[in-house]
Amino acid sequence: MNAFSFARSLLPALLLPFLLPLVHGEIPEPDNLVYGTIMLGTNQVTAADTGISVEARRTPTSPAIAGYQMGANPSAGDFYSLHISLESLPPITDPSACETDTLLYLVVTDSTGVRDQKTFIVGDRGQVTRLDFGWIDTDDNGLNDEWERQFFGQLGIDPYADPDSDGRNNLIEAQAGTNPLLADTPHPADRSPCDYAIDIDELTTFALAWKTGQPWPEEPTNIPLDYVTRAGYLWKNGEHYLQDLVMASSPPLWWTNIVSSAPLNSVGQALPSLSAFSLNRSSAGSTPTALVAQPPLRHPDTSNQVNCSLPPVFNPGEPVRITLAMQPESGATAYGLEAQVPFDWQIMAISDDGQFDATNQKIKWGLFFDPAGTTVSCELIPTATEDEVSFTGTGSFDGVSAPIAGQPSMLRAGLIKFLTLSGSADRGFQARLRAEPDKDYVIEMSVDLAHWEILARVRTSTDGTIEFMDGYPGGTRFYRARTVSP
Repeated sequence: MNAFSFARSLLPALLLPFLLPLVHGEIPEPDNLVYGTIMLGTNQVTAADTGISVEARRTPTSPAIAGYQMGANPSAGDFYSLHISLESLPPITDPSACETDTLLYLVVTDSTGVRDQKTFIVGDRGQVTRLDFGWIDTDDNGLNDEWERQFFGQLGIDPYADPDSDGRNNLIEAQAGTNPLLADTPHPADRSPCDYAIDIDELTTFALAWKTGQPWPEEPTNIPLDYVTRAGYLWKNGEHYLQDLVMASSPPLWWTNIVSSAPLNSVGQALPSLSAFSLNRSSAGSTPTALVAQPPLRHPDTSNQVNCSLPPVFNPGEPVRITLAMQPESGATAYGLEAQVPFDWQIMAISDDGQFDATNQKIKWGLFFDPAGTTVSCELIPTATEDEVSFTGTGSFDGVSAPIAGQPSMLRAGLIKFLTLSGSADRGFQARLRAEPDKDYVIEMSVDLAHWEILARVRTSTDGTIEFMDGYPGGTRFYRARTVSP
């Protein structure tokens, strides 16, 4: 017998109180019927498990006002069925009867004691409610049947769909017990508890895990810099936030502050004093509670900068000092920086409480909140294995990335590198090369790679660059540069 047939077969029993003569002054009502299946661990309880009962109690430990022993009603099969008596007018003369909206505890018991427990709100006359115990997944899609019915009204839901577009699919939402139809993904820094507010302790813990490369218990486990600066933004601008899919369709910019300082509960519901807004975080079946999204203090843009200053060349074994200036030109609230350390280079010093993350091979600085900007530095000792090294990194301002300007690089001392060569055989050529700064070089030209003639004598600039022009037109020409002999 399926659940529908079972529930339909019991409806006549609900009408019996109308057919009985009134013995007392109270007005009896048709019972509430609660039915369902029971799973204890991985075992399905059947009608043969007569040692298992379901009781309705006013408190978890009070005497039962209704009960059902498995197998007592053969027509119920492997379902339990519990009749909750109702009376419409106080005072209630039958101690086992309830009024509508009474909170009851439904308890599964066996010889060892209580095995499971759920709450139930007594409904209107004749209400039939299915309430399953334990984890039951009859369609084998990884989603609890009760959770599917609560939010979708049916089984067979795609566990990997994301109907509220909040970045968490139905399977993740079911495991978290959250509403899959409302965008309610908390920032991963918001953990103790998840109240849709980031306080200073949560921000400090989150930023330290990012700085040291420690795995975070929530996705993304390898914390991105933009998530950290966004957490700093939320904390600095009032702590309380919501997930706003109108502002951005992806994290971390979809988290923004709210106007009210009222806290939110574990599903992101705000206090009723908040004003109306199109987004709400009400759980299924409750009255929607509206929020007001605070307009972003700045629009995400690319005007924030990270400028790098480093020597044009390096000598293996000799310290190199690298300076990085973070400039929050658009008025960013919170910012930080991470820079990739060249492989096998030794770190001698890091300024401004920066730390080396050995997991990601990065030096990390932040968070900073000074609107005037911050300059940080590090001192490294290079190895002799590379001819040229690029020093890469990324700044982040309120959750918006900004790469290091120019992606600067260094040459190993003694090397010469042609950067650009432009022109044509009929107009002449212009070249730009890079070498050691403040040194004299000879530019030579050849048409056959066998015979060379001096084209120019030049001195490199302080950044190690050389530019020269060969205005002689005609044919293929080759160029080389060499240091001037002492």
